[in-house]
Amino acid sequence: MKLKTVVILLISLIISFFLDKRLIYYLISIRNPILDKLMVYSTYLGNVLMVTVFLLVFIFYIKEHRKYLFPLLFTITIASTLTEIIKLITKIPRPFLGLNLPILVTYSGYSFPSGHAMALTIGYMFLKKEDTRLANFWLIFTIILLFGRIYTGLHYTSDIIGGMLIGYFISSFF
Repeated sequence: MKLKTVVILLISLIISFFLDKRLIYYLISIRNPILDKLMVYSTYLGNVLMVTVFLLVFIFYIKEHRKYLFPLLFTITIASTLTEIIKLITKIPRPFLGLNLPILVTYSGYSFPSGHAMALTIGYMFLKKEDTRLANFWLIFTIILLFGRIYTGLHYTSDIIGGMLIGYFISSFF
């Protein structure tokens, strides 16, 4: 685990708490029908199940990666459990509820930290070690999906960074 990356994520998390509402309100001001549809569709692609299925297909497709099956599933299970425990402790409502935003999509559960960000970060960490080209594509995909989570009012920026921090820490540890 790179200390520099952890420090950057922690500082970003602290700063984001001060900018969360401003960014959400700004994104609402630039909403338009085309971007609304794209972001609503994208929000379903990055959940833990979809990320896990994609990574399992990748592992089974390339024979020499099958040794990563158990570590990957273990990492996702630990990170998902930790994410859910933190959500139950913090009980931060999703922005569309807490700020009474115009609703594009509804989602149950709490906001902090983002399970999508956690899963997508674990996927990136895994792919970065195994397939750099695919990892670069994954990073672009991740940025679009996580932007969509904020744009739709499902998460604050701090939720995203918190989820990334958990994904990075757990995948680096295991």
